[in-house]
Amino acid sequence: MNNEVITPDINESTASTKLATKYNRSWAATQLGRFSLLIVLGLFLAGFSIVKTATFADLGTLRSIASINIPTLFLAFAATLPFVVGEFDLSIYAVAVFSQIVVVDLVEVQHFSVILAIFLALLGSAVIGTFNGVAIAVFRFSSFIVTLATSSLVAGIYLAITHGQTIYLVAPHALTMIARSTAWGIPLPVYYGVA
Repeated sequence: MNNEVITPDINESTASTKLATKYNRSWAATQLGRFSLLIVLGLFLAGFSIVKTATFADLGTLRSIASINIPTLFLAFAATLPFVVGEFDLSIYAVAVFSQIVVVDLVEVQHFSVILAIFLALLGSAVIGTFNGVAIAVFRFSSFIVTLATSSLVAGIYLAITHGQTIYLVAPHALTMIARSTAWGIPLPVYYGVA
């Protein structure tokens, strides 16, 4: 039996060229993937600005788009943190809805001050997050299962608070001013997102 090793006849320049080509494609694909949402957003903005020049290409529209998407930005930040460590958090939306309902219920129904209501909603959300974190990090439960269960539990809590009904009340100015006010012509939620 012959123990001779057969090596292909490839010179070094060909191999390094192939490696460089592969690396450049990988880099280009990485950059495209990294900025693809911004590219798509830019294309949509350009397209609508061309088609609806009189109504869409306006500073007011840009301010509205920016301020309306701030809650989505915060939820995206919240979802990113577990992904960084390779985990899931399926309770993010339920906790966001829970905090909104707690604030509205405490201000409108229980007549708490706006600051106290916001503090209690943040405290409740932190307790829920701590529960998830302890169950996942300390007890080593699956993040998928824990946060899915937490989402269902939190949804049950806020349905109990609202009795399954939509809350139709006139919010006080102290509550709405934190989202509807502007500074230097830019809505305050834009500053919250930038901060």
